[in-house]
Amino acid sequence: MRIFVVVTYDGSRIGLHTNRGPSNYKNTTDKNIANESALRIGKSNYPNGYFGSYVYFRGKVDDIRIYNRVLTESEIKYLSSF
Repeated sequence: MRIFVVVTYDGSRIGLHTNRGPSNYKNTTDKNIANESALRIGKSNYPNGYFGSYVYFRGKVDDIRIYNRVLTESEIKYLSSF
């Protein structure tokens, strides 16, 4: 099963898009999203409490893209069609 996920951030709003289209936007003043921390894909940032171990994604990640701008709805829709 293929799942398409896009997260956008325009400096004030975080958006989540899935196969079904945009599902949620949230206004935020949290500046931690644009910090100098390492970007982890497939690994949680926080231990799950069991001996300090981290939670890892169980599955495959096929295609990751990072843009330096917010994609438009039509661009996201186009990318989800592959």
